[in-house]
Amino acid sequence: MEIAKLIVAALTPLSVALIGVVLTRSMRRLEHSNWLNQKLIEKRIEVLGEALPKLNDLYCYFSWIGTWASLSPVDVLQRKRDLDRLFHANRAFFTSSAFDVYGAFIDLLFETYAQPGKGARLRTEMTSHNGNRADVYPKKWEEGWSEMFSGVPRTSSLLTVKKCYEGLVMTFSAEVGIERSDAVGR
Repeated sequence: MEIAKLIVAALTPLSVALIGVVLTRSMRRLEHSNWLNQKLIEKRIEVLGEALPKLNDLYCYFSWIGTWASLSPVDVLQRKRDLDRLFHANRAFFTSSAFDVYGAFIDLLFETYAQPGKGARLRTEMTSHNGNRADVYPKKWEEGWSEMFSGVPRTSSLLTVKKCYEGLVMTFSAEVGIERSDAVGR
């Protein structure tokens, strides 16, 4: 009986010490995980700070709203290239679903890989009830710019472009921890 009391007396501090070690390790892992998540969110915010204005320019151009008339087809294609580079270079920092939503938005707006050696083309019309892009562009419309449009009949409506853009913005909001239930732009 005395030996049992001694064993229990000795095991109690050892048990407390073991529990302390386990809790300390768990707390360190939790702190490291929180630090890593914070750094990831900071990186995503940095990337999105650069990307969102360019994405908005694309949305405006294809929706014929905002400053669409001040952009040339060359400007729009350059924004696409800049965004593709930005997202592909930082793909590791975003979830695959966010990258897929970005890809769906770009595929909706651009015809890619249509011809070997040719760049992407814009999936939008030259004219609408908002005007003729060549006529309203404030500078000189360059020869050959009209060929930057796909010429393929539009497969998506302006409403589809809007919904896809809103879904993209909502997805990116969620990527940085902002959950929104309301629609963007309302």
